[in-house]
Amino acid sequence: KPAGVAEEDHTAHHAPGKPGDAGTVAVVSTVTIIRQSDLKVERQIDVPGAVHHVAASPDSRVAVVTHPARNGITVIDLVALEARPLVATGPGANYAVFSNDGALVYVSNGGNGTVTALNTKTWKVVQTFKVGKEPEHLAMAPNGRHLYVNNVKSGTVSEIYLIDPRRTREYRVGANPHGVDVSDDSDWSYVAVQDENKLVAINRKKQPQRTLALTPEPYHLAVVRGRGKIYVSSAKEPKIWVVDASTLRVVREIPIGGKGHQMVQEPRT
Repeated sequence: KPAGVAEEDHTAHHAPGKPGDAGTVAVVSTVTIIRQSDLKVERQIDVPGAVHHVAASPDSRVAVVTHPARNGITVIDLVALEARPLVATGPGANYAVFSNDGALVYVSNGGNGTVTALNTKTWKVVQTFKVGKEPEHLAMAPNGRHLYVNNVKSGTVSEIYLIDPRRTREYRVGANPHGVDVSDDSDWSYVAVQDENKLVAINRKKQPQRTLALTPEPYHLAVVRGRGKIYVSSAKEPKIWVVDASTLRVVREIPIGGKGHQMVQEPRT
């Protein structure tokens, strides 16, 4: 909860709307688009409802923002620089991630334990996956065939095999899993388990789980592509742990200016 925000307002921000309700909350959020060339504001776009997460398509033509209280997403056309009408996805639309080819976007719905897949040409829901209770973060494997989601209330991570969803697996990791990401070879997924002060590594080829103790409260994480490293932030201290992915040991810490939240790596060229 950010400083200065009342607890009830923070709870309302994350709470799903009523099932089937597009929401009537009179909140308007602003999405700011910044030019990479000179870091100037290109456009500020108002969207209906509090925003939790934003994701951009691989071709940078569209972005989506999630609205937990409005049970859906707003699609932003990054060419025309304008917002499209709200698209319903499910109760408590939480996080979003695009498929590697940009043809689909996946949204976790915390209110009913599902992940919905939407076609990015029609913006219609084409598939729904049942996962654990209160799914949040999503991570697409580099191979494009596996999608991982942390289930906060279940204390699990779901591995959705997108080619055959009947082969979806659920791994128990501990209380309040948060950030999740996938190794370069798509064989390992990593999850920060906040309430149990640990980083868990899960192997999809059924090798034993590996665990690294991290105190206090590991929070968000990101695999640093091509480097064999995992960055993990702390929810309690202004720092990032740098973890060697092969040994699962902390190799250094990076001090930062506050609580580390979302981390994004610039694509390698």
